[in-house]
Formats: sequence, structure tokens, C-alpha cells
Amino acid sequence: MSVTYDTLVVDVPRILMAENSRLVDDMDLIIRQAHELIFGVVDHDLYRATLPAIPLDPLGEIDLSTEDPPVFEIRALRLTRPGENQAIPLRRREVEWLTQVYHQGLLGEPLYYCEDGGLLQLRVYPVPDVTGYQVTPVVNQHPVVLGSDDGAGGKVQTNVLTERASRALEKACLYQGALYMKNPADIETYKREFNEAVVQVNAQIKRRRRDDTGEQPRDATNTGAA
Repeated sequence: MSVTYDTLVVDVPRILMAENSRLVDDMDLIIRQAHELIFGVVDHDLYRATLPAIPLDPLGEIDLSTEDPPVFEIRALRLTRPGENQAIPLRRREVEWLTQVYHQGLLGEPLYYCEDGGLLQLRVYPVPDVTGYQVTPVVNQHPVVLGSDDGAGGKVQTNVLTERASRALEKACLYQGALYMKNPADIETYKREFNEAVVQVNAQIKRRRRDDTGEQPRDATNTGAA
């Protein structure tokens, strides 16, 4: 059976035999803690996402700091020329090198990008010579939290964790629930099962990771479990 917000809220207290405890009312907290626990130990390729194309402004500036859910790492930028569909990867360079090379404000088709003012504030070089360029960011992005407002009067039921790491998510919720209930036997059991699930997820990610160094973040992998 697929894992969703609703199934976690029902199944975790039932499995822990805590259906009549305060755990039922605090399942949103347990799920948030599970999100944080997984984030600390799973390969961050799990969180890879391609954002919608963004029109490139005349100065070549790109600000991803306001994305929701938040972006926490840039993997790549792909440039689309005006009137074309094919995306071309831009190369990442240090801002000091780019400002030296393009110190005279030369215009042209963008070839490079760098961080300029913050991790998620980017600039392309050279400055675009025409309007109409678009950039498609490939990023690592936090998942929307299960149980949060879905914008339609309900609660978010699924996210990248339910889709790509459902067993790890379930075991993380059980582990956090066991900690909440202060049950030593359950804590030991679900800590072990969570660690095993994380190892499986990281192995799956490693097997399917493409050899595309242009889209690898500086530090793509976390290893080791809780």
C-alpha cells in the first residue's frame, strides 16, 4: 500500500499501539521530525528537481532564494536561446574569474554562471546580448511537508519522500514515534530498520545516478544513518 500523510497518521500510532495516546494529536510534529531526520542522512540526489524555465533578465541575474519549497543547492543551469527549444548547459565558474574576463561589460550569449551575492543569487556571463533567453534551473529542493496546506482546503498527501523513499519515511516516523513514547525496545527496533531503509535508498540513488558532472552539486552525497 502506498504511503501518504493520511496513512502515516493512522498507521504509526496503530503499529506503536499508541492509538489512545497524545501521539495521535502530535503526528504532524512526528512527520516533520522524520523529514529532518531523513534529510540529514540520505543522498541529496533524492531531492533533485527541475524548476520551470525563467526568462533571463537584461543584467543576467537569477534569484532562486524565494522558491517554495526552498531550494538548498544549485545543480545546473540550462540556457535556451530565443526562439529555440534545445537547452544548453551553462558552466559554473568563480565570480572573481568571470569579473576579470568580462570586466569591460561585454555582451554576448551567456556561457557561464556564478554565485553573486549568495548561494541562490546567480548571474550569467557574458551579459545577455538580446532579450528572450530563458534559463532552466536544476536544483536540490526541500520537499513540501506532508500535512501542510495544499492550497485547496486539504492537506498535502504526497511528496518526493513518499514517492522515492517511502519505506525510509515510514521507518523514520515509527522511530520518531517510539522516541515520543519513550519505548526503549521500539526505539532500538525502528532505529535499526530506519538505518537499513536509508542504506537501501542511497544504494538505489547511486545505481541510477547519471554520469553528468555538469549537474552534480559540490557535495551531493550524505552517507551514514542516524
